[in-house]
Amino acid sequence: MGKDVGVGRKLGAPTIRDVARLAQVSPQTVSRVLNNPEMVKKSTADAVQRSIETLGYRPSQAARMLATNRSGAIGVIDTGSEVLGQLLLVSSIESAARSADLSPRVVVTGEGTIPDFTAAFQLLRDEMIEGLIVLCNTTLHVREALRVSATIPTVLVANDEPAVTGISTVSANQRQGAADVIDHLRRYGQRMAMITGPSGWVDSDSRLQVWKENAPLPNTRLLRAGDWSSRSGFDAMLSLLDEGVDSVFACNDYMAMGAIWACVSRGLRIPEDIAICGFDDVPGVDHYNPPITTVRQPFAELGREAVRLLIDLIHGESSTSVVLPTQLVVRRTA
Repeated sequence: MGKDVGVGRKLGAPTIRDVARLAQVSPQTVSRVLNNPEMVKKSTADAVQRSIETLGYRPSQAARMLATNRSGAIGVIDTGSEVLGQLLLVSSIESAARSADLSPRVVVTGEGTIPDFTAAFQLLRDEMIEGLIVLCNTTLHVREALRVSATIPTVLVANDEPAVTGISTVSANQRQGAADVIDHLRRYGQRMAMITGPSGWVDSDSRLQVWKENAPLPNTRLLRAGDWSSRSGFDAMLSLLDEGVDSVFACNDYMAMGAIWACVSRGLRIPEDIAICGFDDVPGVDHYNPPITTVRQPFAELGREAVRLLIDLIHGESSTSVVLPTQLVVRRTA
């Protein structure tokens, strides 16, 4: 009963001492292999790595921070949207961060007010994050992110924002996506309406500006504001039907869904009577009835790129601005 069965007797998670014992080296050598492998002979490092894999050892966050003076944690501020595209973006950031052996800390700011944003930033700073990614939905969020993040490597996921010192930006090409929709809808007639997102949202404002510059008849009577929901698209479309329209550019897919249902409820055919385009290409729109013509945003790539840019900043690289392409996906609504 008193026999020492070595490493195998451990019931909890393996420790650095267990790794050292199995590899027949000191705990200090294991630490060097983990944090400064160039200081250790290859044969020794290989033996330690084999022991790590055999035992399934993972260094604790606290131990890593003490050894390297790095936390391995990054902060993500989600400025409160429940739109599916935003959720897809957060998910891709988390996945990319973990693939890079970073620990993402996500904080949602509720309504996205300045006090909420400041509190979220302070909470993340208290967790010793090495860098910050901010999903900037509105111009207010952009200004606040630029103010509070001046002391830490930061990436803004924000449209039309130039890179500044210490802060990189990544975005999808909203203007090109909107221009592609407008060019596509021209064939249906001159009265091209638009259902926008909420005023002040950077993506919606950018798409609206393109409509004002390029629509055949950029008449404000053909504009309606939505709130990204399908209900707002439904209500906006019913109002637009009184104006007489040939086509509708809805600024996201949910509002496009509502607009389609409004037309169907009035006995109109899509696209024979009214053509409708959405934006985002969220999962499911390809199986809507009818499948929705829309603009695909590269949510997964945006998340990966945001993490890559942040890692570069943490390692001392210069800030930069990256704009990723969108793609018009033609289906059956236009």
